[in-house]
Amino acid sequence: MDFKETQPIEQGFAPVFQQRIAPHLGTLEGQRQQLQAKGKTQFRIALGLGVVLAIAVIAYTGASAGGLFGGFAVLVVFLIGGAVAKGGQSGKYTGALSDLIMPPVCEFLGETQYEKRPGAVFETEALSTLGLVDLHDNATFEDRIAGQYRGLSFELVEARLTQEIKEAEDRTSTKAVFDGLLVRIGLPMHATTDILVTRAMGNVGGAVLGFLAGETGRGMPVVDTGYPQFEAHYDLHAKDPAAAMTLMKEPLLDALIDVGDGEADKGAEGFRAAFEGKGLWLALARDQKFMEIGGIDVSTDQVTDTLHRIFDDMALIRRVIDRLLDDPPAA
Repeated sequence: MDFKETQPIEQGFAPVFQQRIAPHLGTLEGQRQQLQAKGKTQFRIALGLGVVLAIAVIAYTGASAGGLFGGFAVLVVFLIGGAVAKGGQSGKYTGALSDLIMPPVCEFLGETQYEKRPGAVFETEALSTLGLVDLHDNATFEDRIAGQYRGLSFELVEARLTQEIKEAEDRTSTKAVFDGLLVRIGLPMHATTDILVTRAMGNVGGAVLGFLAGETGRGMPVVDTGYPQFEAHYDLHAKDPAAAMTLMKEPLLDALIDVGDGEADKGAEGFRAAFEGKGLWLALARDQKFMEIGGIDVSTDQVTDTLHRIFDDMALIRRVIDRLLDDPPAA
């Protein structure tokens, strides 16, 4: 199997693929088939037990509405259990595939680390205070990437932030507040005041949002940048407007527009940025999963497709930094 380099970030990876990955694909495919068969067996057993017990419940309670509902509920519980069991086998394979391909990819890119299941990567409560993300109760993280590129340190992670909504005295629901990437980039310059960039809401909308946010986050004053191209997309908030404008010059404002347009799936609506000290924070909403690595039902013959998707996702941070440094993104 050959790896065809189709993106600038992949140039030179073909020999690495041949030496580090290709020799192990046969063994990995055998492992995949074994785990796939085991997962299917576990699902079928759970399905069979669910059907038998559902019939037993209906036979015992009678074919009334309550009996049918009870039988259906039992079947659903066993179906969920079977799916979880199969998912566990899929997770083992995905972990093995990740262990095979990600170390060579990170070594090839240089100064790059990857974790599939990181712990608490960022203090998201502090980020909600800053206004980068909305208030939330829970945060989960996947696929952390950290490293250096063009002299700037970076860290990004796929994050899902949720909030518990009380619907009744004994019932709550979960609302997704944010799905996408949280990014921190270390900058050579220092922001002497907190700065927040959000999509343009207009004078009335911005005032209402600021009132609802209180004294932090969007409660910071809206700053007139005097740059129509930026104002058409975003509102800029800062604790100290004069200090903010010593940093927020037109090239940087243009770069933020480009990042929002190019990397957030929903454009300005799915993009926020914040400057805090020497850190630039980005929240990039995404509709697609990030760093999706294979699956138990995907043959290792398709590993090159997986690698192309991974390289494209890894290139995101390079494109962002290239835009910030006023270069066309080549990664």
